[in-house]
Amino acid sequence: GDWGVISAMPRLLKEKYPNCTVQIPSERLLKRLFEADPELGTLVMVGEWLKSWKNPYKTVEYIFRNNPYVDSFTDTINDEIFHDHYRIYDEDNSEIPIMEQMLDFWQFTPDEYKDSSPELYFTDEEKEIGDTIIKNHAPDGFGTLLLSNRFKEDRDVEFIRKVLYKNKLPYFYYVKDASFLSLFDVNTVFDLRNVAIRVQMYIKTQAKILVGNMCGADIMFPRYTNVYMAPKEGGFGNNFVRGNLVTKIEDI
Repeated sequence: GDWGVISAMPRLLKEKYPNCTVQIPSERLLKRLFEADPELGTLVMVGEWLKSWKNPYKTVEYIFRNNPYVDSFTDTINDEIFHDHYRIYDEDNSEIPIMEQMLDFWQFTPDEYKDSSPELYFTDEEKEIGDTIIKNHAPDGFGTLLLSNRFKEDRDVEFIRKVLYKNKLPYFYYVKDASFLSLFDVNTVFDLRNVAIRVQMYIKTQAKILVGNMCGADIMFPRYTNVYMAPKEGGFGNNFVRGNLVTKIEDI
């Protein structure tokens, strides 16, 4: 999710600074950085990531693979790192995407980053695999349902039920615990866990709606479709993004 919310940054950097070089940390570099110093708590962070990802160091590749605005994935650091400590934020407005806060620091104007919604770039092969799955299971349109390891029945069920009630579709689904499906009246037609993550992501760009609990795996898609996301305690914070994102039950 954290990589996803800044996924439009390479394009925006290139548009404002055409001669800049955009380098993304490689799996190798991230592993070296975040397993290097237990005193900094990096191993604790990795332990948290492993609850959601088999290999958390590859998530950056999932987001930026095939992005024409990325010059390279780099194994070494030769200069200053552009990171989220470089940002200008408004304490009275929590719904400013972190990417826009970062670009404020680098002298972007609101007009220059108005198109900041997350974006993804897929290969022809990924599209072909995804389109075949869609054709075989829901050729007339579908939604996706995500219940991640952060799903809480007492917090999220009402929001998700209301969305599903108003959007009677066949649903592709990714559910951490299959028993949770019994909580909902939903027509599930395909388990997304059966396909590679990048193909899952492409399929979601083709869905009519996405619904689930707050999770980084769905925060990347408000540019492409309507995303209904039940917020966790404390809300979205800086992970808020532009686009078709519904987070309040009264707005469903």
